[in-house]
Amino acid sequence: MKPKSKLLLFLFCALLLPISLAAAPGMGGGIAHAEKAGNTIYLPIIIRADPNPPSDLVVFEAFLSPYCFYCQTAAPIIDNQLVPEYAGQPVLFLEYSALDYTPRQGRWWDGWAVGGSVGFPMVMTDSGNQVRERLTSGTDFYNLYKAMVDTALANPQINADIQTTVNRSSDVVNFTINVTNQGSLTLGTANKATLWVLVYEQSESGPVSDGLTQRYVRAQVSQALSANLAPGASAQYILTVNSLSGVDWNKMHAVVILDYKPNSSLRPYNTYQAKMVEIP
Repeated sequence: MKPKSKLLLFLFCALLLPISLAAAPGMGGGIAHAEKAGNTIYLPIIIRADPNPPSDLVVFEAFLSPYCFYCQTAAPIIDNQLVPEYAGQPVLFLEYSALDYTPRQGRWWDGWAVGGSVGFPMVMTDSGNQVRERLTSGTDFYNLYKAMVDTALANPQINADIQTTVNRSSDVVNFTINVTNQGSLTLGTANKATLWVLVYEQSESGPVSDGLTQRYVRAQVSQALSANLAPGASAQYILTVNSLSGVDWNKMHAVVILDYKPNSSLRPYNTYQAKMVEIP
């Protein structure tokens, strides 16, 4: 083929490319196969996109007690109204026991910061960026919690790419987590950056055992970032959950949360990125 003919063929293919991308079959799976229509050949184009690209995930965490009348009132509002309302949106509703102080509940108290008496239920979004309790916030739980979720959705936290490999051997689960900092902050000891894995049980109908809702956290582990993770940098972390036994692993799921202190001189934290993962 003469050089001029090659150039014309190249220009023709370049003009045809956007049309073949839109029309060629198989794009949903990431590969456009070669097609021939008359004398036109649609060249194969391979696209390897991340099947789980970074996106915002709002984690709504409720600390409830089965002995609390107001918690018993709030729980069905969460399950029967808010969960269906936000179905298909990146929102995860989780429950903990309000009677057991855990590091995750500590995030609520850091968000509250002012101290004093509070009333159950206690709830938070984004690792304590928003916290509410009954005594000062009232008992209009639907509108109160909906406002929190809507505020969190309106301020998405898409700052890191989190890729997790999960390996389970009996009741021991290892989470190998690769984090790439895609935000503008350096994460590390200065802002108390911490990586969490929360393992929760999900019931398909009715509250789980010991809980008032259908998603109850059974285990939580965390690791503070001891070395700085600068913007654009990547690091790998391994967190292990080995505190569960005799559970139905078919009902167990997990979420990875990376949080930090926006202001190191103040107590409240905020979520940098969160992502759901499945347990085999």
